[in-house]
Amino acid sequence: MTPTYRIEAENQDITARIAARLVSLSITDNSGDQADTLRLTLENADGRLILPDPGAVLRVWLGFVGYPIRDMGLYSLDEVRESGPPSQVVLTAKAAAFAGGSAAADYTPLQDKKTRSWEAGTTVAAMVQTMAKEANLTPVVTSTAAALALPHIDQTEESDLNLLTRIADANDSWAKPAFGKLIFAHAEDVRKPATPTASTAPVTVWKEEVSTYEFTRKARQHFETVIAVWRDIEGAQDVEERIGPESGPTERISGLFPDADSARKAAASRLEDLQRAGTTFNLTMPAPATLPFYAEGSITAAGFSDKINGAWKLSTVEWNLNDSGMVVSLKAEVMTEDM
Repeated sequence: MTPTYRIEAENQDITARIAARLVSLSITDNSGDQADTLRLTLENADGRLILPDPGAVLRVWLGFVGYPIRDMGLYSLDEVRESGPPSQVVLTAKAAAFAGGSAAADYTPLQDKKTRSWEAGTTVAAMVQTMAKEANLTPVVTSTAAALALPHIDQTEESDLNLLTRIADANDSWAKPAFGKLIFAHAEDVRKPATPTASTAPVTVWKEEVSTYEFTRKARQHFETVIAVWRDIEGAQDVEERIGPESGPTERISGLFPDADSARKAAASRLEDLQRAGTTFNLTMPAPATLPFYAEGSITAAGFSDKINGAWKLSTVEWNLNDSGMVVSLKAEVMTEDM
C-alpha cells in the first residue's frame, strides 16, 4: 500500500509545494482533554522554504492510495524551529479550537471565567450547545452523554472548560475543544464523534500484525473504596457516598458535590480509574488501510498471552509517516480490573 496525504495552510493546498521536502509527519491523537498535536519535519537545505507564521491554521488528511483518505483535523501552528545540519524545519501545532481563522490553539473563550447558574434538569447536550455557541464552536455530544440531566449548578468564577471537565470526570466522560468542535463524549461511546469515518466497533489487533509490543503491570496503590461527599441543603449536613466495601484502603475525593447522584457517579468513575492504573499495553504496527484507531476508542487484542488478550481502551494514537511508509503506535489501558 502507498501512503498519501494532503496538507492545507490557511485553506491553501501546500501538499505539492512541500512533497519533495517532507522528512516526516506525525499526528498524536490524545484521550480526554489533552490537546492533539501535529509535527511536520521538512528539509530546507537550500533555505528557500516559505513557512507559515505561528498561529496559522493547518489541516491534514492521511490515508492510502485507493482507499478513502481520513480528515485528521485542524491544527494551529504553535512553533516553527529551524536547525542543522542537516538543515531542517520542524513545525509543531496543536489541535485548533476554532473551525477557521488563526486563533491560538492554546486559548479559547471556554477559558474565560464566568458566573452563572444552570437549572436542575439541564442536559449535557443543552449545556454544551450553549457553551459552543458562545465560543464559536460546533457542539458534538455523543448519545450516551447527551441525555445526562444535571442537578442545579452554580458556575462561580469558573471557566466553561473547567466546568465541563468536572462534569465529565464525574460521569465517566471527557470533554475538550478540537477540530473546530466542542466535544463531550461518554466512555460507552467508543469513538470520537469529530471523526465520522470511525468504526463504532472495537478493532481486533492480531499479534502477527504487530511490529513491537510491551505489556506492563506495575505495583500501585490499591484502593478498594472511594468516597465522595455531597451537601444536603435541607438537612444542613454533608453526606458521604461510598463505592466499595466498608473496610479496606479508601480514597476520598476532595470538594463537595451538589447531590447524591453526582457524588456516586464521581466515586464510581474514580474507582474505575484506580483499578485501571498500572496496567498498560503499548504497540507499534503498520498503519491499516482504513486508519481505524481513535483515542478513547477500543481495540481487542488477539493471539497474545492470556493476560493481554481482550479489550483495551486507547489513551493515545500516534500516526507517523516518512519515506519508509506509515506506522501507528497505540497506548492502551485495561478496560476493567479483570486482568
